[in-house]
Amino acid sequence: MISSRKRMGVAVVLLGCAALAGCSLSSTPGGVALTVTIANRSFTFELNLAGIFRVTAGQPARNAAVVPLFQGAPAQTPASGTVNLDAARVRAIPLDTAKGSVSAQGVDGTANVTMFIGAESSTNPCEDGINIGAFGVTFTAGAVALDRTSLDLASGSLDLVLVGTFTICMEVTATIDIELTIDELTCTFGPPVHDDDDGDALPECLTDDDCPSGEECEDFVCQPHGGTDGGTDGGTDGGTDGGTDGGTDGGTDGGTDGGTEPPPTGFSPAVIVHRGSEQTVAGPNVDPAQSLVYAANLFLHDIALSGDGSRVWFSLYDDFPLQGEASHELWVVGTDGSGGQQSALNLADVEGPLTLATNLDGSVVIADSGFSETSILRASPGAAASLVFNSTALGVGGCSRGVTRLTDSGSALYYRDYCGSNFYRVDLSGADVTPSLIFNAATIVNANGFTARGIGEFDITSDGGQWVIQSEILDSSLNNTLFLNLVHSSGLTTPTTFEPTPFDTRGIRDVHMTNDGSAYGYCQDPSSLGMPGSCYVQAPGSSNRFEVTDGRTALGEFALSDDGSKVYVRTSYQFGPSSGHGYFQQVGSTAHRASGSQRLSGTATPEFWDVHFSEDGTVMAAPTSLGVYVLHDGIDGLPGFPIIDDIFYGYDGDTTLNVRVVVIPPASGIERIFLLPFHKGLDATIEVPFEENPFFNDRSGGGVNWSTTFAQVEGQANTWERSLDLCDGSGNCKRSFITSDYTLRVIVVDGNGTRTVFQDFTPLP
Repeated sequence: MISSRKRMGVAVVLLGCAALAGCSLSSTPGGVALTVTIANRSFTFELNLAGIFRVTAGQPARNAAVVPLFQGAPAQTPASGTVNLDAARVRAIPLDTAKGSVSAQGVDGTANVTMFIGAESSTNPCEDGINIGAFGVTFTAGAVALDRTSLDLASGSLDLVLVGTFTICMEVTATIDIELTIDELTCTFGPPVHDDDDGDALPECLTDDDCPSGEECEDFVCQPHGGTDGGTDGGTDGGTDGGTDGGTDGGTDGGTDGGTEPPPTGFSPAVIVHRGSEQTVAGPNVDPAQSLVYAANLFLHDIALSGDGSRVWFSLYDDFPLQGEASHELWVVGTDGSGGQQSALNLADVEGPLTLATNLDGSVVIADSGFSETSILRASPGAAASLVFNSTALGVGGCSRGVTRLTDSGSALYYRDYCGSNFYRVDLSGADVTPSLIFNAATIVNANGFTARGIGEFDITSDGGQWVIQSEILDSSLNNTLFLNLVHSSGLTTPTTFEPTPFDTRGIRDVHMTNDGSAYGYCQDPSSLGMPGSCYVQAPGSSNRFEVTDGRTALGEFALSDDGSKVYVRTSYQFGPSSGHGYFQQVGSTAHRASGSQRLSGTATPEFWDVHFSEDGTVMAAPTSLGVYVLHDGIDGLPGFPIIDDIFYGYDGDTTLNVRVVVIPPASGIERIFLLPFHKGLDATIEVPFEENPFFNDRSGGGVNWSTTFAQVEGQANTWERSLDLCDGSGNCKRSFITSDYTLRVIVVDGNGTRTVFQDFTPLP
């Protein structure tokens, strides 16, 4: 029996961006109508930055967020529900409102946390949501006590939650000045409604998950473990009828409609916990029917992904082209590989490879060209690039080449010059495009009176109204210590707010800011080469930060989605010394999830040297030596891709795990099917000792080893099977080590080797 109460961890999306309704994480993978059992279950959601409140006594502080609690339609309607808070997940520290800082001292006082539930589409659940009550919180020398641990979801609010994705508002008032943090909340649902509108009895349960702990579902009724009649009759009748009748009808209908085929004898249906699709959308050796083909002599230099994840711009170059070959090209292509368009370049304006920035929908791109001097170009899909301004307009001579960021509307450009001393805003909306100097690095002054000698990486909000930038200050009063700080500002002013970072003297890189300015992310260098390093996400002005780390090695590439919900990290430790693979984390969660298939066309996916997210983090793009790589995270069933229609698994004693996959192939056919074993979302071979790893024999993943790929089942053209040996060479079998910490990622590669689709499941015995 599967436990009837599962702790399902999800992370919320902080509301506060300009278009709040667009912050939802919910999606329907593959166009398949999913159902989910929620009766008698608990779902925990992590509040992340939405759970941090800087409260001045007597004045309310509010945060609102989108909660993607579960995906799919409830299999049964629960009769009741509650929102629960654990005192252990609440903490507070004093807030010095005059200095905007906090201390680690204990606090004494009280607070009230009022909860509102709103519709998924609500942009302000604090005003139009349903008030479900308040938690009273008492602090005594830092200890936390609650006057209640749950709030009832009345019928109206319960209906909103049962949609699966809803909005929540938390309003905090306190008798003292504090920074209050609530880590997570839990929604718990009661038993299902048993009568329909006509008074006819509905089943009490459909699966064991519908029953309280200690009971199981027998003949649609919850009974204590060991029910005899239901176990015998249900096992025999269901096995025969489902196997015969459903086998014919379900095989046909499921192939079209999305997977309703009953499991073969000896197999169980896999519960899919994640899915995705990936493709090389442009490259020199791709199928022109699927992707954009560019000349083999050109090297991929830079990409820019539109905020909505629909388009990716990329620049190509060849420093030593042969006669008749292009030296520089600028292209845009859809993230499904379609609609490729080239923007012609006037090579007189192009001194070096183009560095790119684009807007929300990819309708405009800004290209920065140059080494000692620069030209800023602007283009739209298919239209020739035009010169916006060159280095003479900046008035800084040979220090003009720099870093650019474009607002979502494409109407304004922010620019940091190559020498790292000047920061500009460029209004692109008018006919006269003139860079406007916002500040010089020397105007940034620390508490000891020393000025910045340079500025580095930066990022902006969607409208450019806020930005965060790295500064470098050499402080001679402290033994010439070089301080590397992040400074934050609003509007067209010199930054004066120094953001707290864990280490003032370690290098800062991969700086990101969310669309609404509610959070920023960055990485800091480790204490020494090869030592563990960390990246962080935190709210401006707060030292309360979320740490991203694997605890083992310095992290590589880091990216934060613009809605602040998700990070990507690449680390060479996880998947080999030359790997371009990494993992995702929801902000606020310690859980990792490996990205992509790790392989395309049988070879390790080449290293990513830059990673871009769509605003909601569902699309990721990166340049590789094979071309422009795109991952649709959480989405499959895209046109032209293979479709995984069903996954089944079953055990032969303790020695073997059999996995069967039903696939609808695309026109190009199937090149191979293989799987990757993960432990807590990461490479099981690295995470688990050999003697405890049941999937050690599949450590290669099968992508480069044909002996570990799936084989077609005889007489079933679209069915593939693989047997995994759970025993080592000494005869030690490890089925007993398989827990919910393990997932298997089934990966299907199309006949051209440039498109893959994958699904994850947990093979619980």
